[in-house]
Amino acid sequence: MKSIFRGLMALLLFPAAVSGQVFKAPEFSSRQDFAILANEIHKHSPLMKSLIAEANKMQVDINEDQARDLVKQKLTEFDNSALNKMYQDITPEDVARIGVVLYLMLNGPSNTEDYPGLDYKTAFGGGLGVYLMFTLAQLILMPELAFWIRPLKADYNGDEYRERYSYITLAITAMYVIRLQTINLLLGISPNFGYAISGKWKDNGDPWEDIEFDEDEVKRMNIGIALTAGIMLRNAMIIRLAYNFGLTKLYEYADDKMYAFMLALHIPFASLGGK
Repeated sequence: MKSIFRGLMALLLFPAAVSGQVFKAPEFSSRQDFAILANEIHKHSPLMKSLIAEANKMQVDINEDQARDLVKQKLTEFDNSALNKMYQDITPEDVARIGVVLYLMLNGPSNTEDYPGLDYKTAFGGGLGVYLMFTLAQLILMPELAFWIRPLKADYNGDEYRERYSYITLAITAMYVIRLQTINLLLGISPNFGYAISGKWKDNGDPWEDIEFDEDEVKRMNIGIALTAGIMLRNAMIIRLAYNFGLTKLYEYADDKMYAFMLALHIPFASLGGK
């Protein structure tokens, strides 16, 4: 009888006991799915392990350029063509940069004839301009528009003769990039097209006089091609050396041309098209 009574009491109290319990089903959310996926990537990707290890050593508030430099460093260490191709596809490096370029030149005449008592000299010139720089994988394409001052100098029997030309020059520089951990090496060519907007000459201590291009048979167009090599720093600043071969004659009546050794400094100040 007691057992029957206990069974009835248990049957009556069972709904109350069940209603007082809280049952929680396992959560399967997108966050858990992402955590599982990240864990699998971490286990099977040496690159991810290395990046996470480096990130743990660094401050959390690194900027975009610092993060990109870290990825480049690790890509260089792994030297994996597939990873390099993937990074080139997703990196924002192919945005256009705009900046200013400064030139220091050492000019001289070439393809000249030797005359008794005539000694050709080199003379310092310079330039200032603006440029656009496009980075396409391992290639840099850099058109620029600059103002060049290119002097010439010669001694004739003890007398100093000088000419000075001011050119508006369009140069289109193409360079191949050799990527290293801290800097990039650059090798390339730079065809340039100059138009003389003014010219002057002087003999010894006499005052400068204007060159009349048509009357003096002096050509306004000056075309050259430069072989160039340099470095690009992490901030995209470029320092390069170049030797510019003159391709066109300076005068109608002679075969003289003009060469130049050049030191160029490219300073970017803005990016176009970046996020």
